[in-house]
Amino acid sequence: KRWVNDFMDKFERKAVEEAKKIKPDIVIMSPDLLDDTISIDIAKWRDGRFDIIAAQLGQHNRGTCVTSPLYTRILNDLAKPRELWVCPHVESSNSIWSDEEIWQILSQCFQNGVTGFHLWTLGGTEIYQPDIRFSSPENWSYLMKTLQTFGEGYRVKLPEKPKAAILCSEYSQMSITAYWDWLGFIEPAYGLLGPVLKSDFEFISDLGLIRGQFDVSKYKLIVIPFAQVIEPVLIDKLVEAVKKGTTLFISDP
Repeated sequence: KRWVNDFMDKFERKAVEEAKKIKPDIVIMSPDLLDDTISIDIAKWRDGRFDIIAAQLGQHNRGTCVTSPLYTRILNDLAKPRELWVCPHVESSNSIWSDEEIWQILSQCFQNGVTGFHLWTLGGTEIYQPDIRFSSPENWSYLMKTLQTFGEGYRVKLPEKPKAAILCSEYSQMSITAYWDWLGFIEPAYGLLGPVLKSDFEFISDLGLIRGQFDVSKYKLIVIPFAQVIEPVLIDKLVEAVKKGTTLFISDP
C-alpha cells in the first residue's frame, strides 16, 4: 500500500499538471474515498492539487452515527481542502436512521468541514443503479430537500490554532487489511475531545509530521489512539515535543 500511495502521488501530480496546461481553469476533483475503508496518505493533498476533495458517506464497514462526522473531520484537517464534497448515500442510510437522524449526522459533517454534496450518476441501466426518481421517489424527494437545506445553511468555522491534536497514523492504516476497523480506535479520542469536551483540536498525521507539514511543538496535548507502525523519525519529533512541554497520551502500545 505504501508503494501504491507513492505511485499515485506522482501520478496525480503529473495528471493535474498536464490538465492545467491544457485548461488552466479546469476544476479537478480527487478520487472518491470510502468513509471507513481508506488506506491512503491524505496529508499529501495539502499541496492543493485538487480543487475539490470527494468522499462517500456510505458507512460501508461500521454503521455508527459517528463514523461519517469523524471521517470528514479527518479529511478536512489532514488535506485542508478548499472544497470538501460528500456523497450522502441516502438510499442506504434511510434503512438505518430516520430523516431527522440523517440530518443530524450530515449537520455534524458540515460542522467538521464539509462544504457540499456530489452525487453518482442517475438513470444507469445496471440493476444496482436504478433511477431513484422513479424507483424510490420518497428518497429522491428527501434528497432534494436535504440538498436545498444544507445549501442554504451556515458554515461553521473550525479553530485556526488548536492546542490539542489527535495523531492519525496513516502508515498503520496502510499496514492493515482494508476492512479492519481502524476508525474504532480513533473514535473514542474524537468523541472525548470533540462532542463531549468541545475542545479546540485537530487531526494530524504521521506522514505529514515526517514531511514537516505539522508542527508538534505548538500543541499542549497530542493523543495517539492507534499506531501499529511508527517511524523512528516520528519518535524523535514526538520526544522533542515532550521535552518542550507537550503532553503525549498514547493508548496504543
